[in-house]
Amino acid sequence: LGSSEMLDLQMLFGEPGPCIPIVANALRSEPDIWIAYSHDPDERDSRVFETLAHCPRPAVLYVTQPKKAEEWAARLRVSGYSRIATVTGLSTPEERSAALRGIRADADDARALDLVVATSAFGLGIDYPHVRSIIHACIPETIDRWYQELGRAGRDGDICSAYFLAAPGDDAEADSLGVKVLSPEVAAKRWDD
Repeated sequence: LGSSEMLDLQMLFGEPGPCIPIVANALRSEPDIWIAYSHDPDERDSRVFETLAHCPRPAVLYVTQPKKAEEWAARLRVSGYSRIATVTGLSTPEERSAALRGIRADADDARALDLVVATSAFGLGIDYPHVRSIIHACIPETIDRWYQELGRAGRDGDICSAYFLAAPGDDAEADSLGVKVLSPEVAAKRWDD
C-alpha cells in the first residue's frame, strides 16, 4: 500500500472494512503523438494523405461527421486504397461487424482491412490489440474522446502512433456537436453531492 493514492482509496472506501486492495496495474507504452495544425483544409488533407502513405497499419482515420467519413473513404478509394471500410453512427450492424472482422483478419485474408474511416461511433467495444496508427482529421469535441480514441492503438504493447491533423473550422465543427463540458462550479457541486 505505500502510495498516497492507495491510502486515499482505503480511507475513502475502506469502511466498514476489512479493506484488502488488490492492485493489478498493467502499463503499456503510450503512442507517439504527432500534431500538425494546418493553415487551411487543403493543407490538412495533404497531410492526411501523406500520413496515411507512411504510417503503420492497420490504422483508423477519425473524423467528426458521417458525411465526412464517407467523403474521405471515397477520396481514399479513388487514390488507390482498397482495403478500407467506413464506420459511423449511420452504419448498419452488418457493416460494423464486417469492419471488425476486416481489421482483425490476417493480412493475407481477402477480407483484411488496412484502414477504417470512422466517427466516434467506432469505439465502444473495439479492443483489438494491434491497431498501429490513429489519425484525427478533426478536432474531437472533448479531450476525453481524443484520448480514448488514440488509446485504441497499441493495445498489444507494441509501438504505435497517433496523428492529430487539425485545420481552421474544426473547432467550430466540434462545438456544433453540442457536447457540454462541466464547469468547475458544477463539477464541485456534483462532487460535494
